[in-house]
Amino acid sequence: MKKFLLLAVASATILFTSCNKESTYHTLGIVYPTQFSSAVIYADQKVDSITFQTTDEVRLDPTNNWILIDDSLRHIQVENYYRLVYVLTLPVRFAANTTGEIRQGEVKVSSTGDNDWDQSAYASYTQLPWHKIQRPAPAYAYEDYQIKGCKFELTDSASQACDTLRFTTYDDWTLTDAEFAHPTKLSGKPGYQIVLLSVDPNTTAEERTSTITLESRGVKTNIFVKQEGTKDN
Repeated sequence: MKKFLLLAVASATILFTSCNKESTYHTLGIVYPTQFSSAVIYADQKVDSITFQTTDEVRLDPTNNWILIDDSLRHIQVENYYRLVYVLTLPVRFAANTTGEIRQGEVKVSSTGDNDWDQSAYASYTQLPWHKIQRPAPAYAYEDYQIKGCKFELTDSASQACDTLRFTTYDDWTLTDAEFAHPTKLSGKPGYQIVLLSVDPNTTAEERTSTITLESRGVKTNIFVKQEGTKDN
């Protein structure tokens, strides 16, 4: 159990002050993720956050085993004699999504004030099964207005000699070589990456395809490369 004097908590901001120790004012609310939208997490992303406002001690309980809250932050006991309202920002961690499916979960925040008052609020997280790839741009597959899948595909001309990949990872990463599109860098550290591709010319009239696989934290995302055939003049 973590005991806090709230003024010592990082990212704590006073929003409301009452000088009456006998005040029965209580509040609990999620600031981030908002009540109208889920936080979107990429498959290899390690950490995001939860921000909430409270006047009382709170418990944080993930509803899914892939959402992780540090034990020291699961129960925050506060000494709040003057009924201050504080905003707290705490880290939320995630196991890598290797399921191949979009998954959704929540963190339940429970607060108990006086004997006649208790309340719960929920922060929602949506974890994607693919990496954060900016080039090629994602092509989403929808079902009933919900994203159900995603495809990444580059299209090159027959004579094109180079192209680029752009992506962000949250851990070390690797790329596989492709049949005719060759990354000039096959591994690296976390962060934003621009990787050049050396593309072999297509001397046939037939279109051809190949696959480059990005892997980070055990998650694999396929990037398809399509190259047009040579056109007759």
